[in-house]
Amino acid sequence: MYGIHRAINQKKFKSESHKSIVSIMYIANFIKNYHSSQFKKHKLTPQQYNILRILRGSHPKPLTVGILKERMLDKMSDASRLVDRLEKQNLAKRNLNHIDRRAMDVSITEQGLSILSVIDLEEESFTSIIHALSTEEIENLNSILDKLIDLHLPVSEDNA
Repeated sequence: MYGIHRAINQKKFKSESHKSIVSIMYIANFIKNYHSSQFKKHKLTPQQYNILRILRGSHPKPLTVGILKERMLDKMSDASRLVDRLEKQNLAKRNLNHIDRRAMDVSITEQGLSILSVIDLEEESFTSIIHALSTEEIENLNSILDKLIDLHLPVSEDNA
């Protein structure tokens, strides 16, 4: 036995499609658990880390909580509450939006950027697990994952 068969000690699956889904779930949980333990060292949750990465990507331009929610990996998260916690840790800050006074602009602080730099270094060793694959295999994997993601994205003007 090898692969998912060995990992969960299961000899047969209903179909190859079912085996694929179980394998994806297994790897997703492995990555999630690894990341959770890494973030815990920095007193962050995976969702808070996701917000910090989004804010870093737009830095120095701030984003509204609504935009953060749209870009988050976990669409069920309460972005506003997550920003509250990041603000208490001095990793993000809010300012009144000058165009829409009902909205708040959120930006990353220097301390937030600093924590992400440390986590980036730690992640380099973790992402090395994928380097067991060739460049071509990684590109094929990304292409297959993109296709699956695109099949389940709602059609909008941005991704039409």
